[in-house]
Amino acid sequence: MGSSDIMRYVALMLMQSCRLFFNSWAGQKVTDHSVEVSIAARNTYASFLFVFKHPDDLDQIIELIPTMSGVVSCGAKFASLVYYSEKFKDLLQHVHDDWMNVSKKVEQIFNRYMEVSWRFTSIYTVWIATFLTGFTLLPLINPLLDIILPLNVTRPKKFIHPAEMLVDHEKYYHILLIIMYYGYFINMVIVLAIDTIHFVLIQHACALFDVLKYELLYN
Repeated sequence: MGSSDIMRYVALMLMQSCRLFFNSWAGQKVTDHSVEVSIAARNTYASFLFVFKHPDDLDQIIELIPTMSGVVSCGAKFASLVYYSEKFKDLLQHVHDDWMNVSKKVEQIFNRYMEVSWRFTSIYTVWIATFLTGFTLLPLINPLLDIILPLNVTRPKKFIHPAEMLVDHEKYYHILLIIMYYGYFINMVIVLAIDTIHFVLIQHACALFDVLKYELLYN
């Protein structure tokens, strides 16, 4: 057995182990959206499998660095949210309680900071969605050029990023591309949800300090 066969076997075992873990995640109580997390995770280990299987392809590995960095960041955000889920629930409950039975002036203060949160989340969501849409549409350039400016040969099909799926990429290209798109969508939702929650909580904390200032000055 040569080194390439050993690498292929290790990659296959790693993929099967990851698939077993994420497929069994649906029966766990970690999250109510484990199926979506499983699909998003497939993009992750497909990228790492590509690195393991093609360690000498430096150009493709360098191309993978932004994607892998985003995946690691998204995974860290999701893991922190799961780990501190009870604390997040307590914080959101405190926010709810703070909004109940407040005076007119305090409500105005809360509304002012809420408007800042709304503007930030709107701009942030549009920016992330626009960037990700432009990035994920890159694989559609070659099929579009085949229609607009056809050549004697069909242009090569490409994925959003280099990945190793351990199946025939040509035969299952469209299915694999759809899985990639769905995985990117889930990752985007995770990042947007967690980042906006953090910002809303920060703005609410700032509003509480503003309320405290008002109470100290006028009461």
